Amino acid sequence: MADAKRTLLHLKTNNRMPHGLLFHGPSLPDHKEVFSYLVKLEGCEHQQNEVPCDTCTPCKKIDENRHADVLWVSPLKNEIVVSQVAELLKWIHISPHELQRKFVWIRTGHLLNISAANALLKTLEEPPPYAVIVISVDRPDQVLLTIRSRLMLVRIPTNNSETNNDEFPEWISDLKETLHCYPGKYQDQSHLIDMISENREQFVWFLKTAQECILELWKTAFKNGQLSPAKQAKFQQLFQMTLNIENRAYKKYGNTSLHLHHFFMTWMGLST
Repeated sequence: MADAKRTLLHLKTNNRMPHGLLFHGPSLPDHKEVFSYLVKLEGCEHQQNEVPCDTCTPCKKIDENRHADVLWVSPLKNEIVVSQVAELLKWIHISPHELQRKFVWIRTGHLLNISAANALLKTLEEPPPYAVIVISVDRPDQVLLTIRSRLMLVRIPTNNSETNNDEFPEWISDLKETLHCYPGKYQDQSHLIDMISENREQFVWFLKTAQECILELWKTAFKNGQLSPAKQAKFQQLFQMTLNIENRAYKKYGNTSLHLHHFFMTWMGLST
């Protein structure tokens, strides 16, 4: 969860919060914690170092699901139906009451039926400027491609899986070795690109690992007194690039290998 929270904090701090997020991971309580953290970043009255206090009135309202600018959507029986989405859309188009944004959490996105998903699609394409819609699933492929392509993926592993290397794809160590060649020359990474492009889950692992490596190198440069303004700008550009790659590649997944080639070439180009 720590990685997911850092990503959301980075997005908010840099005023780059997307209107749609797809949380994926096996633990719904962890999704709830990360969603609550996201809202508290916006609403907490006594944050210290970007850490919500959990005790102020807005924080308590968020935890108790009674905040005027937060909406949770749960399935009726075994699915989320179009009438629920209609109520969501009516609610989301009313300006916020207390916060600068309004937040929606669809807790079980895989239970959106086809009619509900299609009704939601228009708002995901043209959301109100203050809207943030979060959909939770176990795996990204559990929602329609038309929905998924308009959301930024945020992986939320369990606490155990964050430190359990047994679940990592075999190519992760090769990727880390390549990224830690910084600075270095570009080499042909076709073998990596082929493995990463196998499916969406592999691609999510790539994005997560690339972001971790960028942050690690960033922190090391700062600790060693080597973080010049130009280098900091380069790290910021690289991190933003991973977010942009995600958005582009998920809209046109057939071109994933092209996006990956571009990433590796840009990584090495920016590191010289």
